[in-house]
Amino acid sequence: MKNIFKILEITHRSVNNEVLWTQHNITNIVHTSGFEFILKTLFTGEESIPNDYYVGLDSRSTLSTGQTMSSLSEPSGNGYTRQTVSSTGDFNYNDDDILVLSGLLTFVCTSGSYSVKNVFLTNEPDNTGFLISSLVLSEARTLTAGETITIKAGFSLG
Repeated sequence: MKNIFKILEITHRSVNNEVLWTQHNITNIVHTSGFEFILKTLFTGEESIPNDYYVGLDSRSTLSTGQTMSSLSEPSGNGYTRQTVSSTGDFNYNDDDILVLSGLLTFVCTSGSYSVKNVFLTNEPDNTGFLISSLVLSEARTLTAGETITIKAGFSLG
């Protein structure tokens, strides 16, 4: 399995809702801890399907399969918060593409600024969970007050 998390579209918008940048069809790497989480959830029962998954942004300079939650360089403050995707109700299965789609995820900068280079998926709202998967953006983005990043995400086994 090389992909589980795919960004179908990510868009950085200005305070006036103008598109500043967009990127499509970004595939991920699955981290070793992501494989562990999937196998323990599906086959041993050591982990349970969480009520929610969390999508976050960070600015690690490189991505590698051995990274864990402690490897993240996540923004703090200025309105940044991980986005929650419920495991029951927020996904829609797409027969044609054999993937599930999440609703639109929106990250907002309310004051100051923060920079990001990656998107990640985890099973906990804090750093106690598994770093399941990460994707690198084509370029780093800096959000300033009033700007947003929106993500349309898909999840598959491919």
